[in-house]
Amino acid sequence: MVMQMQEADVWNFLLKNWLAILAASFISYLVGSVSFSVMFTKMTSKRDIRTMGSKNAGFTNVLRSVGKAPAIFTLLCDFLKGVLAIFLSMLVFFLIMGKASSELPNLVYYVAGFFCVVGHVFPCFFGFRGGKGVLTGAAVVMMANWPIFIALVWIFVLALAFSKIVSLSSITAAAFLPILTLFYSPGPCYVDFLFSFLISVLIVLKHKANIARIVKKEEKRIFR
Repeated sequence: MVMQMQEADVWNFLLKNWLAILAASFISYLVGSVSFSVMFTKMTSKRDIRTMGSKNAGFTNVLRSVGKAPAIFTLLCDFLKGVLAIFLSMLVFFLIMGKASSELPNLVYYVAGFFCVVGHVFPCFFGFRGGKGVLTGAAVVMMANWPIFIALVWIFVLALAFSKIVSLSSITAAAFLPILTLFYSPGPCYVDFLFSFLISVLIVLKHKANIARIVKKEEKRIFR
């Protein structure tokens, strides 16, 4: 699905395709800005999820504060919007540059995916108050490099099995993302690493309140 590039070719690609990259990033941000947790919570309870429970616009808070059905829909849609952002980015490149998906390097998916995660965290349609970007970020990684996605799923599951804390498991998986990207991306392109690092940092920073509760041993466990 992705093309391997030499390091010098990467910068030539960025310069030659800057318009397509800008358009794909903007569209990805708008897609990410659709906050399904807020929408589904208002549809089912007439309340704003950002005023309930942990006040985070994400799957876990919806599950705890609203119920299973809206939480499942939130999980699916937050994940699928990351997939949609990548497909729309591929379409943008095809329409503007005439490039098929097989001609696109990993960096296109990571750049577009990063802005989708930014949209999820800072949604322009919902007062720039969104979620933490874990599910959307996971979808981006799956589209960009599925072996790394599988590895991160295992890391998340193992961390959850030991800690029983979703936030700690998410932080752990996010922390491993740039490390795995650096060593297991096709070709010597470090732009992949840069944007995977930015996604990781954004997700971890959004968990700063969770980190404080974890340190104080006050973070809730998903099951006992």
